[in-house]
Amino acid sequence: MSSSGNPPQQLSRSRIMFIDHFAPRPNPTLEYWHLNPTPRSRHDRKWEDLESDCLVNIFQRVGMESMLMFIPFVCKSWHKASRTPAVWKSLIFPEGYWFDLFLRKFAREFDIPWSNFTVPKFVNLAINRSEGGAEFLKLPGLICSVYMYAMKQILNHIKDNNCSNFKGLHMADAYITCKDASAMVRCVPELRYLCFRRATLSKKSLLKILRVCRDLEVLDVRGCTGFDEDDEEILELASHIPKFMCAGSHLQPDFVSGRIILPYDDEDDEEEHKEEGQQENRGQGQQEG
Repeated sequence: MSSSGNPPQQLSRSRIMFIDHFAPRPNPTLEYWHLNPTPRSRHDRKWEDLESDCLVNIFQRVGMESMLMFIPFVCKSWHKASRTPAVWKSLIFPEGYWFDLFLRKFAREFDIPWSNFTVPKFVNLAINRSEGGAEFLKLPGLICSVYMYAMKQILNHIKDNNCSNFKGLHMADAYITCKDASAMVRCVPELRYLCFRRATLSKKSLLKILRVCRDLEVLDVRGCTGFDEDDEEILELASHIPKFMCAGSHLQPDFVSGRIILPYDDEDDEEEHKEEGQQENRGQGQQEG
């Protein structure tokens, strides 16, 4: 150190570099605002002025509760966009207990007597909005467990509305009867995605689906009760499916016969059985081809 007490020249340069490093830099955003002293306020933007295509794109990502109960009543442009069939391609309903709350809230909001309220009519309302364009449906498994014949009626409605692009069905934790499986192969045989994870599903019902739904690309039946994950017959029939998942599925003594016995799980109607047999023959023909 020099006798005058001044810091060496090298230290002074370091200090200058330190100060220069932390000195404030010009802010391009601030400069922009100075050049535009009267920018448009956020409050001047109106949601109803958005392009219809933009609204449709947003509404495709909104939950079913909002789409049925709130969005159509915001303004005329939102109501118009909410009725666009493209918004209703993927129908995803709340899971489990929340689905039941949704039903009751909907009935209460629109003054529908609970005694007249049915699950199939409620789900079919959303299917109708697609105008035949529905492609994917996700429902809570309790529909098959609590509401009798609901799944069969919903699938029949999909068929009657000519939803030719319907390719995906997701119903985890469901109680799938032989009637339900018959409705599937009759109404939506061209499924590509099917999820019955943790469902109660007999071997007979699963074989029925595998023999007819030959276009399946994803079949998720992990953790199911009613068949064994190592069943050779099932594995052989599912060998053509690119993504077949059945890990954790097991057979309990009550399902030795390969059939689930429920009060409303009666034999298929003669007409359904005949049509189902024809579809199975077509499916086997495709497999051989």
